[in-house]
Amino acid sequence: MEPTIYSWSLLVLNKQITGENLTGEIIAFKPAWSGEAIVHRVIIDHNGTLITRGDNNNYPDDPIYREDIEGIVTNYYSFGWILLVELFVSIFSTICVFFVLFWERIHSPTIRINYEEKQK
Repeated sequence: MEPTIYSWSLLVLNKQITGENLTGEIIAFKPAWSGEAIVHRVIIDHNGTLITRGDNNNYPDDPIYREDIEGIVTNYYSFGWILLVELFVSIFSTICVFFVLFWERIHSPTIRINYEEKQK
């Protein structure tokens, strides 16, 4: 749904879907043809059959049914940048812990002595 809703956004869903026409609404759904939840905009709502399309897609999705809908997106919060920072911090801290744990082993004098003895 980019650029409207970015990946890693937190979505607020209304799970009570009434009989109104959903054309133009952004919905989260789990269709039979995909094992994952998808968030797209409804472009056609006709007799319980819906055609959806992502805002950045050129072609519509296969038809889905109202039973496939997980909820209507009522609000969203883009926290993608926070997750990227958290991922960076996590990777950086893992590398630091690795060096702290193995620094002595990498730069140990006994390893150098053994290496030099093998070279002779």
